[in-house]
Amino acid sequence: MVKRVTNAGTIRFQKRVLFIANALKQHHIGREEIDDGIWSIYFCKVLLGRLDEHDYRIRG
Repeated sequence: MVKRVTNAGTIRFQKRVLFIANALKQHHIGREEIDDGIWSIYFCKVLLGRLDEHDYRIRG
């Protein structure tokens, strides 16, 4: 699934707003569910981190 980063450097994930990075403003990032509730977040082919939807934290 592809999402566009806002001018504030955030994306919307389900009903939450998550800060990604100011450097990625207006760029597209991808997310892929790799396990139950664990999502990989990519910029091009670079893995930015993993998001755990249980606590909404991005880990590198």
